[in-house]
Amino acid sequence: MSGVVVQKLLHAGLSRMVLHEGYDRVAGFVVEAAAAATLDTPEKLLSGYGFAGDEPATVDVVRFLVPPGARVSAPVDESRPWPTYENGFLRPVDGALVPVWQVSYTRWPAGAELWRIHTDGIQEQVSWYRGAALGWHGVPVWRPPSRWVGCRAMWHGAEYAADVRGGQVELTAVEQPPSTACWQQVRAGVWTTTVPVEDTEIFELQFTGTYQGIPVRIVDVHGATGTVILQTSDPRAAATVNATMIDPGVFQVPAVDLREIEQTRLAARQWTPVPSK
Repeated sequence: MSGVVVQKLLHAGLSRMVLHEGYDRVAGFVVEAAAAATLDTPEKLLSGYGFAGDEPATVDVVRFLVPPGARVSAPVDESRPWPTYENGFLRPVDGALVPVWQVSYTRWPAGAELWRIHTDGIQEQVSWYRGAALGWHGVPVWRPPSRWVGCRAMWHGAEYAADVRGGQVELTAVEQPPSTACWQQVRAGVWTTTVPVEDTEIFELQFTGTYQGIPVRIVDVHGATGTVILQTSDPRAAATVNATMIDPGVFQVPAVDLREIEQTRLAARQWTPVPSK
């Protein structure tokens, strides 16, 4: 999916989290944006996803390039109490064939654009993600990037949150760097610098384990507790640990005693840039 713009349909709750809480995460179903261009009204788009009922006046989508380190996979052919896409496509609407994929839990990439689609087909850009250091444009809340979610980079022996922009990488430090000569302070306690991608090692950390026998990924750590994402979309498994569904098939437990997580494993998913022709 390198270089392909994908589109994520936001349910109302997720849209509020982005626009009012600066939510910087994405996971779950995405479609190829170009293939979905004819689904240009809320009615058509929701029909394609298989959601019936009252049509809202607007729907929000985010269009973005899949960030380095994230995994893209085909939908799983399993029965679920929400629409699934076991054939790999949305429901046909006006003959459109729209491929569906699943993206692993990651941070939005810099340049992601949030668009609002109206019933008359008019689309307006509401916000865009400016990267780990600045967050969503026009959103009053900024979330510090988690070490355990999204693109990271090693540069001069230190690890930073990273946003890949073509052949450049914007590094974000949430502690004052050893030398601030090449760094710009963009907010209190946050510095950025931009370096060539070939001078860095790009990766995404995968901190995993099992919680009450269920495979999980740790995505935030706060002292002795952590937030985990289930590595299964099975609602029965989610019910056993009181997990909350934050997106179709994406279940979260917000506060887990880290001592209860067993078989922990830390791995780095390395990204090697494709040389430009």
